[in-house]
Amino acid sequence: MQRYISPLFTALLVLSSTWMVFAKTVQHDWTISPLYEAPEDGHYRMTFGINGHTPGPVLELDQGDDVEISIHNSLPVDITIHWHGILQIGSPEMDGVPGVTQWAIPPLGDYTYKFTPTNQTGLHWYHAHLRGYLDDGVKGLLYIRPSAQRPRPFQLIDPSGDQVAAMQQAEDSPRNLALYDWKHVQEDEALAMFFASGRPTTCVDSVLFNGKGSIYCASAETLNQAAGGRFDAMPFFESKLDARGCLVIPGSGIYSAHTITSPMGCSNSTGQLEIVPTHSEWTLINLANVGGEWTWVFSIDAHDLWVISADGDYIVPEKVQALPVSIGQRYGVMVRTDKPDGGDYYIRANSAGFAQVMGGVGILRYQDAPHQKRRTTEQTSVSVADPWRDMSRSHVKYNATPAEGTSTYDPIKSMPFIADAPPSKVDRTLIFHANQSEPTVFSIASRPLRMVEELNLPVLFSNSSQYTGTRDPDWLIRIAKGDVVDVILQNAQNALFPAPAEPPHPIHLHGHKFWVLGSNEYDDWQFQSAAEAMAHGVQLNLDNPPKRDTFLLPTAGWLVLRFVADNPGAWMLHCHRMGVVFLEGEDEIAAIPDRFQKRPTAHVAHQGWQTDARTKRSLDDSARHPALFV
Repeated sequence: MQRYISPLFTALLVLSSTWMVFAKTVQHDWTISPLYEAPEDGHYRMTFGINGHTPGPVLELDQGDDVEISIHNSLPVDITIHWHGILQIGSPEMDGVPGVTQWAIPPLGDYTYKFTPTNQTGLHWYHAHLRGYLDDGVKGLLYIRPSAQRPRPFQLIDPSGDQVAAMQQAEDSPRNLALYDWKHVQEDEALAMFFASGRPTTCVDSVLFNGKGSIYCASAETLNQAAGGRFDAMPFFESKLDARGCLVIPGSGIYSAHTITSPMGCSNSTGQLEIVPTHSEWTLINLANVGGEWTWVFSIDAHDLWVISADGDYIVPEKVQALPVSIGQRYGVMVRTDKPDGGDYYIRANSAGFAQVMGGVGILRYQDAPHQKRRTTEQTSVSVADPWRDMSRSHVKYNATPAEGTSTYDPIKSMPFIADAPPSKVDRTLIFHANQSEPTVFSIASRPLRMVEELNLPVLFSNSSQYTGTRDPDWLIRIAKGDVVDVILQNAQNALFPAPAEPPHPIHLHGHKFWVLGSNEYDDWQFQSAAEAMAHGVQLNLDNPPKRDTFLLPTAGWLVLRFVADNPGAWMLHCHRMGVVFLEGEDEIAAIPDRFQKRPTAHVAHQGWQTDARTKRSLDDSARHPALFV
């Protein structure tokens, strides 16, 4: 379906909607504190929660609302909150990146985030942006309800218009799903293992929906079948998986956050599953991958998925059965829920990760279907074998490859619902090589961002009288306001995996949406600009390309992005283990109030809570290691 609404018509409608919205201020007080939880009903660990919960509360607001969130840090470590996908127009000091836009919030410290998501709608999320503390639970969803006047793409799904009202009703009551991988150790301990071994602790223990899930231990037969053909591009690896589905790399120690030197075992659990109730004839599921390791392939047994939005913005709808969701990405999925017999259907998430095969499930539960059997109890758990014993209705195999007849969403082919061609004239081209030059050093600049930068004066304050050092390292790039910038990323050298096995990286740009002009895996970029590449026959989309804030740099391949530098501030472009900072339109950045520029004082020792000597040692020596920004 290749139709979209003309820019003039939709611009007038969107403009009128901004006048008709009655904005309010959404205020919340959040306390971030340690918790002790076992989300899969089997393994307790320390987590970090917001108001006693992990993940944190869903922050819901209407288009045009102001946001005011007061944070009190009751953790024994520093923290910040990044509002992933929120552009922070006119409020760069609220972006939540330590060492870039703010000082970290110390233990017992407070910080109030105030911002307005100008003309933004849809699903976004928030998370800790210091070390890997989002994987300890400091994260949650942020949903902005579109105004009634904002154009919707529903009639492209049903040209007759008969189902449009039902789809609108489904959008009024969306089902929000936070999908993420989960480890049984805290991130500081995993980080210590990483530094001690020189190998990333990439393998996870389970996958959760809204903090609920169960551990399923696949049979040896299932794992052997899953491994078959998955690693053909990596003949130097043994096509062997351990009990948790982790790729065994002889002599490397890359197994899990549990151990450094041996494969990990697996123990089943019967944790509570997330129940997603249907709405009526249609159900809207807003889905975000808020994890730290893997891309997950999302599917619902025996149901099609109409993908209607990406990273908060409407797209030309596409009907598929399998939806890959990379870290940080968000999708709106309209599901026709009209099965006459009702019942329960598995919602599946299967790892498309580089070095692990695993899956998790939730349940899509029909409400009041005409022929549905009456339940005497509210079932929230199932036998651990059930999800994978009978996959006759599943669209995706256990190893995340599509079943026969399954259509998989391809993000590079999607189009904005409101046509939005990028500027044709480019003022600046930046070329980065994502690499792992040493086992614990990841970068896309010649000198990597390191953890110590989180402690420095934020880049946003670099014109402050407090600042006395040099502020132009290789990872800091100054950009004039109004410039059209092409960013070309090549997935390059890797100290752990020989070519062509460089794993993919989710790339996120703060403060902007970008056009995705093209990407290709297992391919070397050999040009100095997009124009030169196109002159040599490389296919790039300049007509109506995808517009995102998070996109996947493919395995051993390249990615071409274009954005307009129209938002003065200090903005990161990064994956979770590598990044650069764009200092944009610095002469037009509004003065930052003094209360933000003064460095806060910590009230407790950061490391007194640590009981693991390896963890304490790694944190003491963190200045020698790269930042793990997310």
